[in-house]
Amino acid sequence: DTTLNTNILIFGQQIRKARIANKESLRTMAKELHISPSRLSQIENGCYPHPINAALKNKLLAYLGLVLDGINKASILIT
Repeated sequence: DTTLNTNILIFGQQIRKARIANKESLRTMAKELHISPSRLSQIENGCYPHPINAALKNKLLAYLGLVLDGINKASILIT
């Protein structure tokens, strides 16, 4: 469970880092992805209370031009 929480936090931190590097505001990105700004903030801060489903993960990664590093890993690489 600790590993899962750590992976979720790392995933969120990388999403936030990439969003900021792309000069994208949280509200704009959330609007483009059709999710609430609070949901995106929770994901970025590793405190979203539900598992992040594969479709949402892929949507976030694709929007930011990122890819998963391996299968089902939360670490990501900037491409």
